[in-house]
Amino acid sequence: MSKFFDSMSRVMALLLFCLPVRAATDTGWTVAASAHFRVYSQAGAGAARNTLEWFEQLRAFFQRLGFALDGRPPVLVIGFRSQRDYDQYRLRPAADAYYVGTEGRDYIVVPSLQPDHAGVAAHEYAHLALHANGIILPAWLSEGLAEYFSTLQMGQHGVKLGGDLPMRSQALQRGNWIPLPQLLAATNDARAGTQRAEAGLFYAQSWALVEMLILSPAYKTRFPELLTQLSTGVSSVDAFPAVYRKPLDAITADLRRWTNGGGAPATILPPVFTDGAPISVANLSLRESRLLMAELLFHIGDLNRAEAAYRQVLQEGPNEAEVYGALGSIALRRGDRESARRDWQMAIQRGVGDANLCYRYALLADELGLPQHEIIDALERALQLQPDFDDARYKLALMNNNSGNYAAALH
Repeated sequence: MSKFFDSMSRVMALLLFCLPVRAATDTGWTVAASAHFRVYSQAGAGAARNTLEWFEQLRAFFQRLGFALDGRPPVLVIGFRSQRDYDQYRLRPAADAYYVGTEGRDYIVVPSLQPDHAGVAAHEYAHLALHANGIILPAWLSEGLAEYFSTLQMGQHGVKLGGDLPMRSQALQRGNWIPLPQLLAATNDARAGTQRAEAGLFYAQSWALVEMLILSPAYKTRFPELLTQLSTGVSSVDAFPAVYRKPLDAITADLRRWTNGGGAPATILPPVFTDGAPISVANLSLRESRLLMAELLFHIGDLNRAEAAYRQVLQEGPNEAEVYGALGSIALRRGDRESARRDWQMAIQRGVGDANLCYRYALLADELGLPQHEIIDALERALQLQPDFDDARYKLALMNNNSGNYAAALH
């Protein structure tokens, strides 16, 4: 975390990279894949490839700032054909794009892969970078940093960081500002149902505040101290007066002067280069696209639609091990442990390739009092799929020891 805080002393911002506009002649899905990303596009292969190359640059930029991004599964980037298509999978009413991070997968979802959505995609990648590094920040700071990153433009001769965000600066000029104590105390859960105009003002003020704290001569030297205070659990409302030796009203006045003065100009940094890793492009089958959307629905919490989508796939291929695995996860999230056990058992019997699912099934089967041989079989299956699965190995050894099979427990 200290590496991240040290990085904040540099000027930061995000990329607005001009992706070539291609006619979306293909009504299906295309995927461009590299070691780090899977970009799913309804706008054709060209948009998918160009977007993936841009995300590779973005990843390299965040790594240069000190973020650790290796050792994670490929990020799934989903770009729809239109706003209307995106709206069917919108996370919340005011979400123009979103990031969802799970234990084993990262998702970035945007309405399209066209140039006018590059900034919001980069905003979401900033959230991914924070999540990947275990950095939990107050909502105003998390969103303000992400907005600040969304100004970045990368080219062959340099990286342009910072500068004005017209939509945000205009919102500050038009609207009645959110009182600073309210802004600092806001949580993501409390903001989930906010309307677009209110959410836009929150993003605008958070962006302006973060920019002032990082770049203003009167504030930037104490920004690391603020981060330290926040990392110890001190609330933002209490940390600001303590760090900056000013009441919140005076900080609000400084922020208004900062925004009225146009903030800080953009800064040019050295260019970012990637390793040029190979990229593959392929069309998705109807089954693959349905599975993709079902998986997305599950991870945004729309369980009814997710189940319906998975069952539609199941009707077309009744031996789908991964589908049974997903249905079991849906049942468990609803609290139906018996249905989860049954579906996961079906997945294992059909040769599911998910070691974690086998392990979770073993734990659930143990809780439900199933025969030990069934639990042991699931643990052994998990270790076949992932030999370095230490939790599964420990659980298997413990069960063998408890059953008197001491020789097996030693292996």
